[in-house]
Amino acid sequence: MNITSSRKIFTVLTACFAFAAFQVPTSAAFIEGAIGFGGLFTPTGGSGADLGDATGIDIGLSQVIDANGDFTPTVGSSAVFSHLDFNPANTPIASFWSVTAGATTFSFDLLDIGVDFQDANQINLS
Repeated sequence: MNITSSRKIFTVLTACFAFAAFQVPTSAAFIEGAIGFGGLFTPTGGSGADLGDATGIDIGLSQVIDANGDFTPTVGSSAVFSHLDFNPANTPIASFWSVTAGATTFSFDLLDIGVDFQDANQINLS
């Protein structure tokens, strides 16, 4: 092997080691905005007559009724929800809801949930 080819190999190896030593971190862009849904739900558990003693809900036909920021293109799109038990909670739920607008799908992973208030007509979850 001659000196010229040895220098080329050394240069290539040095460049490879340099690229490996300086890794560039990557991250996804933050999603900004708010999204609001409207639709039908059915209380589950309890008597099933109202929310008073329900232990969960099935969310049926749903639609994005309000959105801003990155979610703006989703207004009018159908939303798909997973079943939710909140007493006791069945969390975490991967992709609790998802909405597709064009080529973009937004989804939300629900990690934890708590009941702040519950009566026959209303339930506040956090």
